[in-house]
Amino acid sequence: MFLEKDSLMNIEYYAPFNRLSIEELYKAFFHNNGPKTHFSYEDGTIQITINGQGYIEVVENQFEFKRFAYDVFSKFSGRSLPWGILTGVRPGKLVDRLRQENNNQVEIYDILTNDYMINPSKAKLIVQISDLQEPYKNNLKIKKYCLYIHIPFCPSICSYCSFTSTPIKGKESLLDPYINFLEHEIDSIIGYYNNTSIESIYIGGGTPSVLSAKQINKLMEYLHRIFPKVSEITFEAGRVDTLDREKINTIAMYSNRISLNAQTSNTETLKRIGRTHAFYDLEKSFFIAREAGIKTINSDLIGGLPGENISVFKKSLMDMDALKPENLTVHMLAVKKGAQLKSNYHYNNKDSNDYAQVAYEYVTDRGYLPYYLYRQKQILGNLENIGYSKDGHVNIYNIAMMEEVCDIIAVGAGSVSKVFDNRGRFDSFTNYRDITLYMSKFNDLLRNKKAWLSERRNLTLSDL
Repeated sequence: MFLEKDSLMNIEYYAPFNRLSIEELYKAFFHNNGPKTHFSYEDGTIQITINGQGYIEVVENQFEFKRFAYDVFSKFSGRSLPWGILTGVRPGKLVDRLRQENNNQVEIYDILTNDYMINPSKAKLIVQISDLQEPYKNNLKIKKYCLYIHIPFCPSICSYCSFTSTPIKGKESLLDPYINFLEHEIDSIIGYYNNTSIESIYIGGGTPSVLSAKQINKLMEYLHRIFPKVSEITFEAGRVDTLDREKINTIAMYSNRISLNAQTSNTETLKRIGRTHAFYDLEKSFFIAREAGIKTINSDLIGGLPGENISVFKKSLMDMDALKPENLTVHMLAVKKGAQLKSNYHYNNKDSNDYAQVAYEYVTDRGYLPYYLYRQKQILGNLENIGYSKDGHVNIYNIAMMEEVCDIIAVGAGSVSKVFDNRGRFDSFTNYRDITLYMSKFNDLLRNKKAWLSERRNLTLSDL
């Protein structure tokens, strides 16, 4: 036991249990400006003192401690959290574990709502999503892997974004060599998966559509040649201000999925978050993509953007409905460390639940099914991001990535590979984030990554 102080969050912690999960719960209730809180432990008893008011409980383990902390925070703040004591990114993993322990549907629901204090509507939602995912996850577990290709360039950095990305202006000369390095990295590691079939390729960023039509064609033609049997290729063209007819037609030659991300249909909000296009530009790109024969279009909306309220968000939902995307991902704003918005954004949780409920009702009424869900730190209202799909258009990569059911090999600067080792544990390898470092130290990176893969895949040179 030891004393820790966190001046940013006003926490003093003196207890034998894991601090991090309690800290995340504190942030979920209060963000980074909560009340002064002291945790102490003696002879099996926890005392939580919050702004001078003490609460005492006998606890035997971390789980009981977390439930007690939740009750104290809830009483002090006068609010509950939709996901109860859960603070992790992937609540679906809990449902999977409960299934593996032979709990039936009713028992799982009771455990989620009673033991984990999850709101009944969220418990129902995550069980529904888990049911839909089951056949996809079972298929992915049978010698399958996915490939993620990272293009870490954007026309500009959106104010809410904290992903690894670099403004393209002045860096255009890096694109051709960068593509060559991507292809070299793929060539060097696919031998580790000779006895495994690729299920999905996702080209993300950043904004991959900053590439020219010629560069897109080079990369996509290479992928088509190396992976001729892959059934799902998604190209994330998230910023429509980087697109034209030639680029979309080139993507359509090789890819059956494209992301054209709105975030909002409100032009003033788009300007406020650093986007240089209007909603009609998105409408134009949708039309061209349809004309080019792309079968599945995904778009994103974000609830809680600066300057917006629930009525503006509803208008965005209606505008998106007119475009009829096959996939729609509804995010709740999460302002992370590194985002420009973090320094001057203040969370307003007053109507946060309304965003999620309005989106769910509006989208499901129009024939969409929620098929994947994940949560983030510092997310509005302690809510969640949900991917919705029309029947027959589920994105397998999103399930694989979010539920961690197969290897994800990632290439490019700042990309993170996730691989099961020979003991069934998930491990990760992160490429150099800096683009010039990725290219200048590529041989060192590749040597380390191949050694890591060899160990995790339990292979020797004779196996390759």
